[in-house]
Amino acid sequence: MYSGKIYDPEIASMWMKCRSSGKEQPCRIIEYGAGERFWFYLSEQEEGPDTVILARSQTGEILEQYPSE
Repeated sequence: MYSGKIYDPEIASMWMKCRSSGKEQPCRIIEYGAGERFWFYLSEQEEGPDTVILARSQTGEILEQYPSE
């Protein structure tokens, strides 16, 4: 399981991306408490070193990426 808290209110979606294949999988976003949010991604296998987490705005712009390129 991969997860994290979302602090930036501009983040609308989170994605797991494999750099080598370009394949992207959406992460789930859960809202709780007083407008707080966190994201998670469940995987049956360990993701490889070419996997990145992308945080996107409502328009699809990448706001954050981990690890950064």
